[in-house]
Amino acid sequence: MADNKSLLLGHQDSAQIPQQQQENIVYVPEFKFGRLFEGKKERLDQDLLEANDIVCLYFAASHCHPSKAFTPKLIEFYNEVNIEDINIENNKRPLEILLVPFDKNELEFKKYLRQIPWISLPFDPERIESYRNHFNVKGIPQLVVLDGEGNVLVQNACQDVLKNGEDAYQDWIKAKNERQQQRYSEKVQALIGQR
Repeated sequence: MADNKSLLLGHQDSAQIPQQQQENIVYVPEFKFGRLFEGKKERLDQDLLEANDIVCLYFAASHCHPSKAFTPKLIEFYNEVNIEDINIENNKRPLEILLVPFDKNELEFKKYLRQIPWISLPFDPERIESYRNHFNVKGIPQLVVLDGEGNVLVQNACQDVLKNGEDAYQDWIKAKNERQQQRYSEKVQALIGQR
């Protein structure tokens, strides 16, 4: 049975949803990403989805051994994509990763934040929990890939990064473009059908 927070966010318990349907869940638009994030030196106020071609949410913790093992590989991936794939055409950064920290306390979180090149949610347990519930995170590390509208392209892309390296980013861009083209075609068809 779904908890109250999940119901408020429009979720059902994932055990009640068949696996095929879980992959196609459309999340409610009421979810607020927020604009305040922790940077290396200061708090940032920005719209992540507007400023980046692809946004990944990295659910991880400094005390988690699988997170410790995956984070260096993700740092390498992040640096390669952002150095080699600068998108001057639309003035967007190719990739941003947002850490959603599962650290036990703020001190652990601050130490972890110094090790990574991307931004983070502030250490705010309520906001972190809303992300965990909204994106149906059951374990860490988990890397959720979003398109430009905040829809999930890949629920857990850790293996994509490990197996495909920088090519994973190109696959995500392709999927994002295909989804945008599909939405455009659906809008056109709806307009034609109204005549």
